[in-house]
Amino acid sequence: MRKIIVIFLFLIALNLQAQFTITKVGTNTQVNNNDVLTYNSIGGNAAEFKFNINNTTTSDIKVKIRIMRIINTNGTLLQFCFAGSCLTGVTEGIAYPTVNSYTPIIPTMGNNGNFDHFRNDDPGIGTSTVEYVLKFYQVDNSGNEIGNSITCTYRYDPLLATVGFNSLDKLGVQLSSTLVENKLDIISKEPIQLFFYNITGKKVKNTHLISGANSIEVNNLVSGIYLLNFINEKGNKATAKIIKK
Repeated sequence: MRKIIVIFLFLIALNLQAQFTITKVGTNTQVNNNDVLTYNSIGGNAAEFKFNINNTTTSDIKVKIRIMRIINTNGTLLQFCFAGSCLTGVTEGIAYPTVNSYTPIIPTMGNNGNFDHFRNDDPGIGTSTVEYVLKFYQVDNSGNEIGNSITCTYRYDPLLATVGFNSLDKLGVQLSSTLVENKLDIISKEPIQLFFYNITGKKVKNTHLISGANSIEVNNLVSGIYLLNFINEKGNKATAKIIKK
């Protein structure tokens, strides 16, 4: 009897373990439950939350996304690409895809690929954040929720918008967000030198970006505002501002 109880508890423990994780496409940055993903632009690649749903089990799983809350917008001005199709509007409380048979199957130890993303195109009133609360969760063949779930908030903050993103685009640089905590994720089309300056103008950090995805550790920086200077091998420059939490 004791052996049976031990096996039963072991199976319960396995079932409680996370069966999938969420990461940003092109990086190792994991999206944890209750994370807030802040963006300072609308439309374009810089505003896209590109996500990988990673199956961490040895069996295929199905995952849906529910729009839990929509704040300071009506859900019509966005691009939501998931499960092989792109929508130009979502409804609060609805899970996507809405037809269970279209729910994507994430293969064992695989992911959903690099196509899926969520992007806000609504500027709002210019002073308040526009937010979408997204819940990623696993379902069975009948569409019933099972396993673990991950809820995060996509936030557009117009007050964080900075001058200089046009020059970043010309330089082939994309920032995932200008509000950072531990890592600054950057995609660059070419090798670039990056310099960090604090608000007093003192250089506090410099690094070299490779072509492709870069994840820069900023744990050692104190909270505050920093100016980033980008310089490519031809001497072309661009500037952006970030806020370190």
